[in-house]
Amino acid sequence: MPTRQAALFVAWQPSPRLRACARRAFRLKQLDEPVLRHPSAVGAAMMQAMAAVLASAGFSVEDARDEYRPQQLRVLAGPPSKQQPVWSLRDDELALSGWQDAPAGNAD
Repeated sequence: MPTRQAALFVAWQPSPRLRACARRAFRLKQLDEPVLRHPSAVGAAMMQAMAAVLASAGFSVEDARDEYRPQQLRVLAGPPSKQQPVWSLRDDELALSGWQDAPAGNAD
């Protein structure tokens, strides 16, 4: 029996204030208000940005293609396990200047 991997989805939401303004305009039937289009435009731009950032870090992503997950990305795979993240500490960052090991046999 094949093992089933858990799916990981990522999403971004506009600020609570923007969402509240859009809900208010919709509730009041102010359908020509720009605030009704803005959250969708921002969401689409953020999806592209998140996909680019994740791909740059070595993740494989695609559109969720799910009517229950509008404007979400599905993470298909992470970076190869042997690949160090580009943000990992380098050896030269771990060395503290002026720090020296005590000479062997020194009983300070």
